[in-house]
Amino acid sequence: MAKLTATAKKDIRGAWACESTLDINPAIGKINCVKISTMKLSSGRLVTMATAVTSEDYGNGMAGFSFMMFQDYNGMIAESAPGRVTAKVVEAQHNTIDADEVLALVNAFYKNK
Repeated sequence: MAKLTATAKKDIRGAWACESTLDINPAIGKINCVKISTMKLSSGRLVTMATAVTSEDYGNGMAGFSFMMFQDYNGMIAESAPGRVTAKVVEAQHNTIDADEVLALVNAFYKNK
């Protein structure tokens, strides 16, 4: 059981968020990693999402991620409704995610396609 270890940082809106990237080895077609993000929604709920993506290196230190909406895996893997969303709360939810379970979900999604 591999746990995530991310530190919460403020996002562009000033809200606490965590993000981790897991490599998929061997790659599933073009999909070579899974991005796991924990963030607060406008409803106040704290969610952790997993998205299967293709990591692309553009050179000169530039890189990006891409995925096909409605074709690649994208799912909520945790949800809570804390009274207050602090860095500790975001990190606690994010870092309790089991990386092996997420990779198993992604592999099952593509196996059934």
